[in-house]
Amino acid sequence: MLAGLVTHAAALTATDATKVVALIETLEPELGPLAYDEETAEEWFARDEVRDRLIVKAGFTRESWRDAFDATLCGYLANLPKGPIDARFAQMRKRLAHAPRMTPEQRATAIAFVDEHEQRLAQLRAAGRPNAGIVHPLMPRLDRLMPQDVASE
Repeated sequence: MLAGLVTHAAALTATDATKVVALIETLEPELGPLAYDEETAEEWFARDEVRDRLIVKAGFTRESWRDAFDATLCGYLANLPKGPIDARFAQMRKRLAHAPRMTPEQRATAIAFVDEHEQRLAQLRAAGRPNAGIVHPLMPRLDRLMPQDVASE
Protein backbone atom coordinates (compact mmCIF):
# COMPACT_ATOMS: atom_id res chain seq x y z
CA MET A 1 0.00 0.00 0.00
CA LEU A 2 2.90 2.38 0.64
CA ALA A 3 3.80 2.28 -3.07
CA GLY A 4 0.22 3.30 -3.89
CA LEU A 5 0.44 6.04 -1.32
CA VAL A 6 3.45 7.55 -3.03
CA THR A 7 1.72 7.31 -6.42
CA HIS A 8 -1.49 8.99 -5.28
CA ALA A 9 0.05 11.50 -2.88
CA ALA A 10 0.06 14.39 -5.38
CA ALA A 11 -3.69 14.02 -5.97
CA LEU A 12 -4.68 15.30 -2.51
CA THR A 13 -6.62 18.55 -2.55
CA ALA A 14 -7.14 20.92 0.35
CA THR A 15 -10.87 20.22 0.11
CA ASP A 16 -10.38 16.47 0.41
CA ALA A 17 -7.88 16.82 3.26
CA THR A 18 -10.33 19.05 5.13
CA LYS A 19 -13.13 16.53 4.55
CA VAL A 20 -10.91 13.70 5.81
CA VAL A 21 -10.12 15.58 9.03
CA ALA A 22 -13.79 16.49 9.55
CA LEU A 23 -14.81 12.85 9.03
CA ILE A 24 -12.15 11.63 11.45
CA GLU A 25 -13.37 14.16 14.02
CA THR A 26 -16.97 12.99 13.51
CA LEU A 27 -16.29 9.25 13.41
CA GLU A 28 -13.57 9.00 16.05
CA PRO A 29 -15.95 8.99 19.06
CA GLU A 30 -17.83 6.06 17.53
CA LEU A 31 -14.97 4.18 15.83
CA GLY A 32 -12.37 4.77 18.50
CA PRO A 33 -9.07 6.63 18.73
CA LEU A 34 -7.08 7.09 15.59
CA ALA A 35 -4.12 4.73 15.42
CA TYR A 36 -2.75 5.14 11.92
CA ASP A 37 -1.35 2.34 9.82
CA GLU A 38 -1.85 1.35 6.20
CA GLU A 39 -5.09 -0.54 6.98
CA THR A 40 -6.82 2.17 9.01
CA ALA A 41 -8.58 3.84 6.07
CA GLU A 42 -10.07 0.53 4.92
CA GLU A 43 -11.13 -0.34 8.44
CA TRP A 44 -12.87 2.99 8.98
CA PHE A 45 -14.58 2.82 5.59
CA ALA A 46 -15.91 -0.70 6.26
CA ARG A 47 -17.16 0.22 9.73
CA ASP A 48 -18.82 3.44 8.50
CA GLU A 49 -20.35 1.62 5.54
CA VAL A 50 -22.56 -0.45 7.88
CA ARG A 51 -23.47 2.57 9.99
CA ASP A 52 -24.20 6.05 8.68
CA ARG A 53 -22.17 5.95 5.43
CA LEU A 54 -20.79 9.42 6.21
CA ILE A 55 -17.66 8.80 4.14
CA VAL A 56 -19.70 8.00 1.03
CA LYS A 57 -22.05 10.90 1.74
CA ALA A 58 -18.99 13.18 1.80
CA GLY A 59 -18.26 12.11 -1.79
CA PHE A 60 -15.60 9.45 -1.28
CA THR A 61 -15.47 6.00 -2.82
CA ARG A 62 -13.58 3.27 -0.98
CA GLU A 63 -10.47 3.96 -3.08
CA SER A 64 -10.66 7.77 -3.01
CA TRP A 65 -11.19 7.67 0.77
CA ARG A 66 -8.16 5.42 1.22
CA ASP A 67 -6.01 7.66 -0.97
CA ALA A 68 -7.13 10.91 0.68
CA PHE A 69 -6.97 9.48 4.20
CA ASP A 70 -3.48 8.05 3.70
CA ALA A 71 -2.21 11.19 1.97
CA THR A 72 -3.63 13.40 4.73
CA LEU A 73 -2.15 11.36 7.56
CA CYS A 74 1.21 11.01 5.84
CA GLY A 75 1.13 14.77 5.20
CA TYR A 76 0.56 15.18 8.93
CA LEU A 77 3.56 12.96 9.71
CA ALA A 78 5.69 14.90 7.20
CA ASN A 79 4.89 18.12 9.07
CA LEU A 80 6.12 16.83 12.42
CA PRO A 81 9.55 18.19 13.39
CA LYS A 82 12.30 15.64 12.78
CA GLY A 83 14.35 16.50 15.88
CA PRO A 84 11.87 15.29 18.50
CA ILE A 85 11.16 12.13 16.49
CA ASP A 86 14.87 11.32 16.25
CA ALA A 87 15.30 12.05 19.96
CA ARG A 88 12.42 9.74 20.86
CA PHE A 89 13.89 6.84 18.87
CA ALA A 90 17.33 7.46 20.39
CA GLN A 91 15.77 7.46 23.86
CA MET A 92 14.02 4.14 23.17
CA ARG A 93 17.27 2.56 21.96
CA LYS A 94 19.16 3.85 25.00
CA ARG A 95 16.55 2.45 27.40
CA LEU A 96 16.57 -0.91 25.64
CA ALA A 97 20.37 -1.08 25.55
CA HIS A 98 20.44 -0.69 29.34
CA ALA A 99 17.38 -2.76 30.23
CA PRO A 100 18.60 -4.96 33.08
CA ARG A 101 15.93 -7.63 32.78
CA MET A 102 16.54 -8.37 29.11
CA THR A 103 18.93 -10.90 27.66
CA PRO A 104 21.30 -9.69 24.93
CA GLU A 105 19.12 -11.52 22.39
CA GLN A 106 15.97 -9.81 23.67
CA ARG A 107 17.71 -6.43 23.53
CA ALA A 108 18.84 -7.04 19.96
CA THR A 109 15.33 -8.07 18.93
CA ALA A 110 13.75 -5.05 20.61
CA ILE A 111 16.26 -2.63 19.09
CA ALA A 112 15.70 -4.19 15.65
CA PHE A 113 11.96 -3.59 16.14
CA VAL A 114 12.62 0.07 16.98
CA ASP A 115 14.85 0.37 13.89
CA GLU A 116 12.13 -1.10 11.67
CA HIS A 117 9.55 1.24 13.14
CA GLU A 118 11.80 4.24 12.58
CA GLN A 119 12.34 3.22 8.95
CA ARG A 120 8.59 2.75 8.43
CA LEU A 121 7.87 6.17 9.92
CA ALA A 122 10.54 7.72 7.67
CA GLN A 123 8.86 6.12 4.64
CA LEU A 124 5.45 7.46 5.66
CA ARG A 125 6.92 10.93 6.23
CA ALA A 126 8.59 10.83 2.81
CA ALA A 127 5.32 9.77 1.20
CA GLY A 128 3.61 12.72 2.87
CA ARG A 129 6.08 15.41 1.82
CA PRO A 130 4.21 16.29 -1.42
CA ASN A 131 1.11 17.03 0.68
CA ALA A 132 2.73 18.66 3.70
CA GLY A 133 1.72 22.14 2.58
CA ILE A 134 -1.89 21.11 1.97
CA VAL A 135 -2.11 19.43 5.38
CA HIS A 136 -0.22 22.10 7.34
CA PRO A 137 -3.28 24.29 8.07
CA LEU A 138 -5.02 21.21 9.51
CA MET A 139 -2.20 20.36 11.94
CA PRO A 140 -3.91 21.73 15.10
CA ARG A 141 -6.99 19.62 14.42
CA LEU A 142 -4.92 16.54 13.61
CA ASP A 143 -2.75 17.06 16.70
CA ARG A 144 -5.89 16.73 18.82
CA LEU A 145 -6.80 13.47 17.06
CA MET A 146 -3.43 11.74 16.96
CA PRO A 147 -1.81 9.89 19.84
CA GLN A 148 0.40 12.14 21.93
CA ASP A 149 3.49 10.14 21.03
CA VAL A 150 3.21 9.52 17.28
CA ALA A 151 6.82 8.34 17.06
CA SER A 152 6.05 5.42 19.34
CA GLU A 153 2.89 4.30 17.52
